[in-house]
Amino acid sequence: MYDLSVLSKYRTQLMGFAILWITFYHMSLVFYIPIISEIKWLGYAGVEIFFMVSGIGLFFSWQQNPSTISFYKKRLLRIFPTHILIAIIFTSIAIYLYKYEISYLFYSITTLGFWVGKGDTLTSPWFISAIVFLYILTPVFLKYFQKRIITASIIISLISIIISILITNTDFSYLQIFTARIPSFLMGLCVGYLIINKKRISPLTVYYLYLSLLVGIIFIICQLHNVGDYFKYTAYGFIWYPLILTTLPLCLLLTKVFDILPTYIFSSILTFWGTYSLTIYLYHEKILFLLTYHTKMNGLILNILAIAVTIVAAYITSNIITFLTNKYSRIKIYN
Repeated sequence: MYDLSVLSKYRTQLMGFAILWITFYHMSLVFYIPIISEIKWLGYAGVEIFFMVSGIGLFFSWQQNPSTISFYKKRLLRIFPTHILIAIIFTSIAIYLYKYEISYLFYSITTLGFWVGKGDTLTSPWFISAIVFLYILTPVFLKYFQKRIITASIIISLISIIISILITNTDFSYLQIFTARIPSFLMGLCVGYLIINKKRISPLTVYYLYLSLLVGIIFIICQLHNVGDYFKYTAYGFIWYPLILTTLPLCLLLTKVFDILPTYIFSSILTFWGTYSLTIYLYHEKILFLLTYHTKMNGLILNILAIAVTIVAAYITSNIITFLTNKYSRIKIYN
């Protein structure tokens, strides 16, 4: 029998791997080396890992304290101080440099920009809007469906896929980037449930998971190389749907890789990136965008500088926010 708790053990490292992959995807460098170029193009799959690992963490948090108010407070302190600070900085830059309307500050800070079609790289990253929405719904979902979590997750995942298909090539097609990711998040909740309840999966189930990884990879390869018009069904192709099959087995495979690679150096790098993953995500693409259009740099130097500035900014911002939120929490307790 296979113990899924290994996914919890390596949660931070998985987040680190995901943000490294996403950062690689956002880089403006073009690689013509086979496999390397495909890996870069597939960097959006790191977001699926984020969603799944977040689902595991949220289930653990709910089990420790099944209080909706406490749950929301923890999530707000986890996301919003960092999000609001960075949103104000870059939306203000957009207002100054690109003459955005002042109202974009409201859309950015509240995370509503994505939902009303007023989001972009500088002002309203879709991921924050999506994860906040899922945070809001998670306590309700777990309160009513925890005992039937796997069945409920399958049903909701199917509904989300149907919605994604129905809004294809419509005015709402921009929402597919979220609706197609819901199954990965629910998968994380289910994995958290199995871990907490000490449920193990059979070798046959592991075999089917790796088979689904293979099937998903075949779909991805066909899509990357435009095999037939079937894979051009939407403007984005089928870029998200195969990841429903690949995310969980890929994470399981990664944990095996983590076990055999040099522990200290490799683990330290992934742990650092995983610890600051949210802030790195919020900074990198924006910094790269500004450096690209407001400096004379390009190529490797531009991308290295963008990553260096991102790491420094993320480290400083995260530690300041952590210090302030911890101080706020202590004050509330003692008062």
